[in-house]
Amino acid sequence: MNGANKVLVAVGATVATVLVIAAIWATIYGLGVIGNKTQASFNKRVVTSKIVQKINTADFAQATYEQFFNECNRVSALNDQIEQARQRLAEVKQLPEDVTKSQQVGAAITDLNGVQSLQTQIAADYNAQSEAWTRVAFKDASLPPRLNPPYDVSCG
Repeated sequence: MNGANKVLVAVGATVATVLVIAAIWATIYGLGVIGNKTQASFNKRVVTSKIVQKINTADFAQATYEQFFNECNRVSALNDQIEQARQRLAEVKQLPEDVTKSQQVGAAITDLNGVQSLQTQIAADYNAQSEAWTRVAFKDASLPPRLNPPYDVSCG
């Protein structure tokens, strides 16, 4: 082997070694074996830190505190509307049979179902917020831990 061939072999071996090292580095860091996990962990800490900064403000605390009371009171207040809708349905059912009675009964049932659905939705929101770590810290101890049917609750 002459000198020129020896140089080419040495350069080729060096290039191959560099390519192998680059491929290993790309596999570990570029494709996520280590790099993405490290970045994800960092991103999680940054996001969590931002959440903690946001919830540790007086405005957030007061708004959350009031939200629990408002939702609880709305659920409680809907009990009166549900009772009124039930009374209206009973009154309509007492009407003499004619074409408009079935329409009125249908409308009364729709009203009753609508108010009950709204109450259930508000209670579900209240219950979800009661389980959220970012909100439960600002919930008054006098409020119920959860709102469950029939929603006869006292809201402090």
